[in-house]
Amino acid sequence: MIRRALGWSAAVLALAFVVVLAVPAHDRGLALFAFLLLAGALVLAMLVLVVAADPPAAEDLLAGAPADADSTPAELTALAGSIRAALRERAIDERLHSAIRAVATVRLARNHGVVLTRDLDAARETIGEGTLWRLLESERTWARLPVGGRELTEIVDQLERL
Repeated sequence: MIRRALGWSAAVLALAFVVVLAVPAHDRGLALFAFLLLAGALVLAMLVLVVAADPPAAEDLLAGAPADADSTPAELTALAGSIRAALRERAIDERLHSAIRAVATVRLARNHGVVLTRDLDAARETIGEGTLWRLLESERTWARLPVGGRELTEIVDQLERL
């Protein structure tokens, strides 16, 4: 199938080139442009046929390797480490702050139609005046927010309610 299409494409291109040569010299630039467009279209059609005939075997790799039942994703392990450090140091690090902010941003947008960065008043109404809001309220003051186990529990509860 592909060889037949390739043969026909080569024949059409040869015929088109003969037509370009037959065009008078003052219009040959336009004819050559049309020939190049035809050549590009035929090459693209051939690529589509080749890919359609034999899809890439690596599509399974895009889905990711199957996770073992006992393994923990690396992101979750890193987040757990950040939480342990926050409890030990009684302060939130940048990774934990970014994760909390990302979850809050997505949940506010998906569940309430509120964009955190644009509509702070609606976000405050939705979240409430708790620890989570104090954490999200300002990019500069979150590092000074004291955090212990009770505060982290409150933040997680508020995120789950969003």
